[in-house]
Amino acid sequence: MIQEISSVAAYLRGAIITIVLPALMMLWLAVGTPASFLEWVVMAFGVATVVLFAYTAGGWDCLGYYLRYALVAAYVIVLFLSAHCAGALPPFDSLGRNGWVGIGLTVVYCTLLAFIHSGHSKRLPGLNMTFPLREGSYYVAQGGNDFIQNVHFPSTSVKYALDIVKLNSFGFRAVGFYPKSVDRYNIFGEAVSSPVAGKIARAVDGFEDLIPPTMDRKNPLGNYLLIKMASENAFLFLAHLKKSSILVHEGEYVEAGQLLARVGNSGNTSEPHLHIHCERDVTDHQPNTGVGVPIFFDGKFLKRNDVVRSRDVHKT
Repeated sequence: MIQEISSVAAYLRGAIITIVLPALMMLWLAVGTPASFLEWVVMAFGVATVVLFAYTAGGWDCLGYYLRYALVAAYVIVLFLSAHCAGALPPFDSLGRNGWVGIGLTVVYCTLLAFIHSGHSKRLPGLNMTFPLREGSYYVAQGGNDFIQNVHFPSTSVKYALDIVKLNSFGFRAVGFYPKSVDRYNIFGEAVSSPVAGKIARAVDGFEDLIPPTMDRKNPLGNYLLIKMASENAFLFLAHLKKSSILVHEGEYVEAGQLLARVGNSGNTSEPHLHIHCERDVTDHQPNTGVGVPIFFDGKFLKRNDVVRSRDVHKT
């Protein structure tokens, strides 16, 4: 029960940041009473930063990926309607409360956006590999070079990890907001191919696929594969795999693109997804004992809200 409340609360917090707060800010812009056109401009710019942050860093997989475009469209409509009214205001006047709120929003959200941008603009020395999922549209729920978009980032070993789910044609990751049946999640049972050539250093199977949002904190990776890359002194982890779906054995050499297993819901995960990360200097083939390495898929460093489609994967 505690896990369920915690997981639902996390999604509700995400919904507030992604939808509720921008909607309230747009309502404020629509019905606010600026004293001058300048104050309206300050208000409009402040709301724009809130919308841009939600568009960039919000979690759109459970709310509907395409809703992020509707959010931007809604802001444009509100901006146009409020601008029509603001045109009749005096050009300049001292800033009132609305103006200072707009300045505060601008400072806070521009700082957050600048932080995200600075992380992504860094040229990371990483490893290139092939995307492991190939039949649909896959959404990066956690990923990036900052703690805002990637919950793993504070950890030394998994800081560049990715959590990946699958979107349906309407842009949702599941049938329902937070269903308990794993079969209602689009990615559950999805075939996982090897992103690299290498040797299977560890293959762990036998953990049950849990009912969301139940989590196994004692076995955080659940069923997983550890691949010692052939061309690099690095290890690749694929985690939360489906019970009894692993097709390879420890010591076996695999080629890039070879079918390995299927996505499940085992380990410390609140819902089905594929977790993938890379480490160097791993101790005794144990997870989370090395140093995290940035990973690139077909030359691209993925971050939250990126979508990889099967037509793009098959080009390579």
